[in-house]
Amino acid sequence: MNKNKTIEKIAKEKLGLETLATRKMDELDFYDMSVWQLKDALEAVYEAGRKTSALKPSLKEKDEKLFYWDDINEALMQTSHSGVQIARFLSVLIETRKGA
Repeated sequence: MNKNKTIEKIAKEKLGLETLATRKMDELDFYDMSVWQLKDALEAVYEAGRKTSALKPSLKEKDEKLFYWDDINEALMQTSHSGVQIARFLSVLIETRKGA
């Protein structure tokens, strides 16, 4: 479910709001609600975000897994690149990673 649909679903289920669209009428755009309704909605939003972020690896995790040297070397050796070209590529790759 995408972000907007998730937010709309939470607004409907937890806050009883028909829509989050602006309708330019006070009686349609402003609501009275209890703090426990707001708390439930905020908890649902937090939980939805937590579940979404758990599905995506963090930048640090991705960074740690960015290069598998043996795999890169093996793949390069299977190409028609010379040993000098492969060594230069790996050298530039290492320097780029150090600068990141």
